[in-house]
Amino acid sequence: FGRREWRIGIWVVLSGVVAIGGNALVKLVFARPRPAWEDPVHEIGGYSFPSGHAAGAGVLFTVLAMLTIVATGRGWKRRILLSLWTLLALVTAADRVLLGVHYLTDVTAGLAFGALVAVALWLVVATDASRLPSELAVLTGTGRKRAAVVLNPSKVADVEEFKTRVRLVADQNEWNEPLWFETTVEDPGYGQAQAALEADVDLIVAAGGDGTVRAVCEEAARTGVAVAIIPHGTGNLLARNLGVPLNPRDALEVAFGGQDKAIDLARFTTDGGVDTSFLVMAGLGMDAMIMTGVNDELKKKVGWAAYFVSGIKALRFPGMKVTI
Repeated sequence: FGRREWRIGIWVVLSGVVAIGGNALVKLVFARPRPAWEDPVHEIGGYSFPSGHAAGAGVLFTVLAMLTIVATGRGWKRRILLSLWTLLALVTAADRVLLGVHYLTDVTAGLAFGALVAVALWLVVATDASRLPSELAVLTGTGRKRAAVVLNPSKVADVEEFKTRVRLVADQNEWNEPLWFETTVEDPGYGQAQAALEADVDLIVAAGGDGTVRAVCEEAARTGVAVAIIPHGTGNLLARNLGVPLNPRDALEVAFGGQDKAIDLARFTTDGGVDTSFLVMAGLGMDAMIMTGVNDELKKKVGWAAYFVSGIKALRFPGMKVTI
C-alpha cells in the first residue's frame, strides 16, 4: 500500500470522474422528472434518477471504507470507522429525499452506482498495489477477541512457561483467555485448527514450525479468521518472509497487537489426486527428498545442519523430468 500510492491516487480520481460522468449519462437515459411539490423546501433543475449527490456519496464513502479496511487492523477502530462512513452515506441520501428533490429510488440507485464504480475500478486499477482480499478475509470478527493457540509441544521447550507468556500478552492487548490445542504426531495441526474454527474464534495462533503453520493456514484459508505465527521451528520460512520477529516474545506482540493482511496460499494437486497447500515454496525431486528425509531427532539437536545430512543421503536420488 505504502510503496505504490500513485495507483491508489489514480483509483480515487478515476472513481470520482467515472461516477459523476456515468451518473449524468444515466440521467439522460431515464429522463425522470423531479418530484413535484406545492410548497417545495428546495428547487433544483435537471433530471431526478439517479441522484448525483447520492452517487458522489457512494463513491466517497466506499473509497473511505476500502482504505479503512486496508489501513487498519481488526477491532473497534475499524468497526467504528466503517459504521461512520455508512452512516454519513445514508444521511447524505436521506437529505436529498427530505429536501424534496429526489425520490427514495433515486438516492438508492445513486448510492449503489457510486459504490459499484469504486469497487470495480479498485479491481482494475488498485488491486496490484494492495491486493484485494477474499471477501471473507476482510471480516472484522465477532468483536469478542477470542483466540485459540495451536501449539506443537515438541517445538516449545517449556509449554507452561509459554502459555503464561501468551496469557500475559493477550491480556495486555485486551484479548480473552485463549483456547489451547496441542498437535500430535498423527495430526500436525489440521484437526486442531478445525476445532478452533468450530469454537468461533477471531484469531488462531500457530506456535510451532512451518509444518504446524502450513496445517493451520490450510484449514483457516478463506474462513475470515486471522492466523498469527509464533515461530518455534528450524526454518520458519513463512515468518521470515512476512517479517514476523523470530523472537517468540516479539512475535506475540505482533500476534495480538498487529494488523491482519491477506496473503496467497497455493494449492498443489497431483495426477493421483493428492492435494496439498503451501505458502512459501514447494520442492520436487531431490529437494523434496531432502525435506522429507530429515531426521527429526537429529534436527532437535543440531538444527539446520540436519538438512545437510539429509542432503548427503539424497545425492543418490535419480534424475527426473517434470513439467510445471
